[in-house]
Formats: sequence, structure tokens, C-alpha cells
Amino acid sequence: MRTTTAAVILAMLILLVEQGVQAKSIRATGDQFTMDINISGTVVANGSCTFTNGRESDVNFGDVRYHTTTGGNVLESTYSTTLVSDMTCTGDTAGTATMILSSANQENVDYEGHKLLGTSVNGIASKDLAIQLVVDDVVQDVNSAFTVDLGKPPKLVAKLLLVGDGGSLTDDTIISSSATLTMAFE
Repeated sequence: MRTTTAAVILAMLILLVEQGVQAKSIRATGDQFTMDINISGTVVANGSCTFTNGRESDVNFGDVRYHTTTGGNVLESTYSTTLVSDMTCTGDTAGTATMILSSANQENVDYEGHKLLGTSVNGIASKDLAIQLVVDDVVQDVNSAFTVDLGKPPKLVAKLLLVGDGGSLTDDTIISSSATLTMAFE
């Protein structure tokens, strides 16, 4: 009996579909349905800082003098220069600010537990010279962010160091390196 009833119902459904009968909704005009939606996000303040010296800055160590010893060449002096990093900030600059000195073309040089900016000597990567970044009298690894206080901008110093035996140093050697100093809000 159940099989017969099921067959009759199935036959009626097939006929309804063939005749184009459509099911009507049980909702009435004006009915409303609601759903709660939770919205969350983070408010980000917009601040802006600009380096006052423009987009590029040249760092010049002047004439780098060395003398030859039995162990190789030795720099005759300490070669360092202050990096011009003065900036002007506008808008909401609250929060944590960081800087990073990123090498542009050269590989990092590991020296005495720190990462230094590699150099080129006459266009060839040097194993003898590298540039150390010093932030407020503390050695800072290149390619590594450090926190800055915008109320008291840091003093940045670049030091040219002999990290090898100096064998690549000859008269009229051209030393070069490039990096990008970036300031960001976190």
C-alpha cells in the first residue's frame, strides 16, 4: 500500500512539473527577516614623514688612507660620517615608528656578530671593506628594523671598517655601496 501511495504522489509531482505549476512562497508581503552582523576592524591613523634632504644623499668618507704591514693593509684612521636623516612629519604620527637601512646591491657582511653593509671596490664585491651602521652610539644591523622616537630623531653614523686583510686596496681604488633608509609606522 505504501508503495502504491508513493507511486501516486510521484506521478502527481511529475504531472505538476510538466504542467508548469510553480510553488508559492509562504511569506506574506511586508514580512521582515533579520540577521545580526558583527563588524570589526582597526582604525589606522594617517601620518606622513618626509626626509628634509630629499630623495638621495651621498655619503663621502673622503680619501681613505692605508698602510701595508706584514699581515696585509691597515686603515690609517677611523672613517665615519653622520647620515643626514632629518625629517618633517605631519598628521597623526602617534605610535611606534621604525627605521631600516636596507642594502640595495651588496650582500650583508657578517662582522663581530653584526650585519654590515657590503661594498664594492672598483665594481667588484669587496671582502675587505664594509660599512657599519651606528644608531645613537649603538651598532645596528643593516636590513634589520630599529625603533625610533620621532620626538628625538636618532643620530645615524656610517663607519667604514676593514673586515678582511685589505689585499684589494690599492691606490685610486673606488669604493661604493648603496642602501635605502626607510622610516615606517607600525
